[in-house]
Amino acid sequence: MKKVKLEGILVDKCGNCAGVYLIKAELELLTDHKESESFSEND
Repeated sequence: MKKVKLEGILVDKCGNCAGVYLIKAELELLTDHKESESFSEND
């Protein structure tokens, strides 16, 4: 796992499958931050 910023929030990203793993608090922050827009990765 590698830490990456997703919309300014530090999350875990798998180096093999590129899956993003979120805990409940991270998911809530992301959904509050971008209610109707797509996410973009900011390394």
